[in-house]
Amino acid sequence: MLITKLHQQRCLAKHQRQQGAQQALAGVASTRQKTAPVADQVQTVVEALGRDIARLKAVESVEAKIVLKRELLPQYTPIADGYLESGANYQNHLLFYCALWSLDVDDLEAAFKYFDNAVAQQQATPDNFNRDMPTIAAEMIAEWAEREYKAERSASPYIDRVCERLDGGQWVVTTTIVTGKVYKVAGLLCERAGELKEALAFYEKAMAANEKAGCKTRLDKLKKQLDVA
Repeated sequence: MLITKLHQQRCLAKHQRQQGAQQALAGVASTRQKTAPVADQVQTVVEALGRDIARLKAVESVEAKIVLKRELLPQYTPIADGYLESGANYQNHLLFYCALWSLDVDDLEAAFKYFDNAVAQQQATPDNFNRDMPTIAAEMIAEWAEREYKAERSASPYIDRVCERLDGGQWVVTTTIVTGKVYKVAGLLCERAGELKEALAFYEKAMAANEKAGCKTRLDKLKKQLDVA
């Protein structure tokens, strides 16, 4: 009985801590201003974010993770937006997680907003991610586009935006494998849509970036079909 009572007390204390953190976080979000958050507010967000990342790691099901991310985002996006509106520029992992979670719940517009701003501010990715911000942004959206391709859905205009950012130099991707992956999936989508010249151009870019991109056969086939030397 004593063990059961102690367990109940621990559970209650844990619930009260989580509830208090959520209330503090809601207070930061509700007082969003066009000024940089003060130190104690930043610490509140950092601590809450750390707890929620731990919660996500404890969830095994991909579907359940997505449900939880969908619940968490409304707590964090107002804070991220307030940070952007303030004109502040300091290391802020919240931008990355808002981008990542938005992508996971298929809110691509929000994902691009946070990724673009994180790249523009030269934000570093968290320590447990081994790629820089533009590279991981391009890779994750390319992987999303691959899933859309396999599901026979369009990935436009989002994969197109990634290609534009790579072509224009806004996102400087440091891994040729990722560059090849982006252009290859863009080519696959164009080819399926009957846009053969565009597909050919993307396959050529993919192979130029990474000769092991995995689209040489498709490239050669399109060259013959379009009578391109």
